[in-house]
Amino acid sequence: METLEELIDAQSIEIFCTRCSQTTAKSLKFLRTARDMHCPMCDALIVLNTSKMKNQIRTIERQMQTLHRQLMDTITVRTLPANEESEPPSSEPRPRR
Repeated sequence: METLEELIDAQSIEIFCTRCSQTTAKSLKFLRTARDMHCPMCDALIVLNTSKMKNQIRTIERQMQTLHRQLMDTITVRTLPANEESEPPSSEPRPRR
């Protein structure tokens, strides 16, 4: 099973080439470390280390973390026994019907 960090790293952003108008999907893991890249279609240099790109990465990271928290809360709520909070466990055996 993948960790939250691995899931976030695997998310991608479409990178737009202003020269040929093509888009290329790149993973957040790649985008965090790369300063630039060459367009695979026209070989133009695309600068990646910009404030706009950093904001997009942070937004995706926050969204994934929020989703993870919501999922973990849902899993926790669903795995608790229905009467766990209202009644302490009884040490006496239940009568048979």
